[in-house]
Amino acid sequence: MRVTPDLGIRLELLLVREPIFDADGDLFGYELRHSVGYETPVADESDDSTVEAALVHSLLESHLTQVTGGKPAFVRATPSMLQEGLVQLLPRNRVVIQIATSFGERADLLISCRQMFREGFRFAVDDFAVADNADRLLEISRYVRIDMGQDELTGRAEALGAARAARRPAIATGIESIDRWQECNDLGFKLFQGRFFRSSDRMSLRGTPAQSIHVLRLLRLARDPKNSNRELEDAIKVDPTLTFRLLKLVNSAAMGGRGIESIAHAIQLLGRIPLQRWLTVLLVATTRGSGGYDAELAIGALTRGRFLEILAEASDGALDESSSFLVGMFSVMDSLVKLPMQEVVETAGLPRVVEEALLLREGLFGAALGLLEAYEDGDWPTVSQLSANLPVEDLDLVGTYADAVVWAKSQLDL
Repeated sequence: MRVTPDLGIRLELLLVREPIFDADGDLFGYELRHSVGYETPVADESDDSTVEAALVHSLLESHLTQVTGGKPAFVRATPSMLQEGLVQLLPRNRVVIQIATSFGERADLLISCRQMFREGFRFAVDDFAVADNADRLLEISRYVRIDMGQDELTGRAEALGAARAARRPAIATGIESIDRWQECNDLGFKLFQGRFFRSSDRMSLRGTPAQSIHVLRLLRLARDPKNSNRELEDAIKVDPTLTFRLLKLVNSAAMGGRGIESIAHAIQLLGRIPLQRWLTVLLVATTRGSGGYDAELAIGALTRGRFLEILAEASDGALDESSSFLVGMFSVMDSLVKLPMQEVVETAGLPRVVEEALLLREGLFGAALGLLEAYEDGDWPTVSQLSANLPVEDLDLVGTYADAVVWAKSQLDL
């Protein structure tokens, strides 16, 4: 979201989400983190207030629902956001307000939080640790967040014990590997946050679905103009589920189809390029599984594809939309289909520019993928740097990402 305050400073608000899972691997909610992009200076308190107001306005406008899909949104609050009444504008039934442990040292902040707690707002204490003010924070909190991403975990078990004694669910944050997730699970955590769900260790425990290999090969077949539509028809019809989904797509109101009953007619009506796009979406949809981890990976892949496609649309032809879509979608395909990226690229027969972006992060497409990954990681300096080198200066990244998430979720019903 872009905001131009009275100070004459252009603010580029960046918003990124990170999923929180329960012990069964189901999606529990998202933490929403924000910052100001393009290295916009925040020189004094008035500038801080502008940023915080922009965040709340962005969430209220539509991005909260779009980005979280109705799941609880954990939003970090500053003292000034509380004092100026900005936090109180957020919907209390959809957000969890994250407060720092330092809030327990200020009577004015505690009074405000207690009043909001009585009004139905939920709080989560960030980086919780046992301290002199721990009891005061636990009284008004619904959750506590304990940073488990550090090598030194001294005091973490004690903090978890205090949370459990107060009957406050504890969220283990900063988990980057399946080994650390296992440690947290053994300690008794019930909620987990971090990039562990993308871990190659977790993915290697499962086999590659046969249909995934089939769709990858179909993509390669569809990309080669030497292969006839009849060859594509023969390859598709051996899979009844694939046949049903293709006919459903072409007969949908969005496609304007009317009574399409044959695969050959569907392929002809759809066209080769849209067929490749649909097969890519289908590949993701068929690998989402029933658990939160796979579903989140699937939504992430679809979101990435659409995000880069929108970015390409805004590039005045500098980036090809079809290739950008493939770069985004396939950037996490190795985790989805449980194959090395090199094998995924070769099996699908992807274009050379897409291959270079995925394997080497080279070229303009590689830079676009780097921008997307930096955005998802909350690496704002890199977002700023790469944005300046891509022909997308006026693109609203927050709005683009939110729109991509909405589109991604809609595609999983194909």
